[in-house]
Amino acid sequence: MEIRNKTIAYSKKKKFNLRNHETNIQRKLEELDTVICNNQNLDDDIFMEFENLKNEQNEIYSIKGKEAMFRSRTRWIENGEKPTKYFFNLEKRNYQK
Repeated sequence: MEIRNKTIAYSKKKKFNLRNHETNIQRKLEELDTVICNNQNLDDDIFMEFENLKNEQNEIYSIKGKEAMFRSRTRWIENGEKPTKYFFNLEKRNYQK
């Protein structure tokens, strides 16, 4: 029970940090986008920072996708098709053959 409580607290903290990091990245991207759109003379540093932030945002989205796939797989295993008498008999018949 203690391990479960620690694990849940750790997961919540990790998710909170990831969400904050994502919002910070989105805010910085919006600021850089306005700077890029409004200025004529731009440095390569601004473009590099913009690209780095876009890459970080894509990594966060891929992490979220993996998490969703894991939750979906877990849900399917728990609530999906249950072994029934039909499948037990099918296994028994195949074993006997």
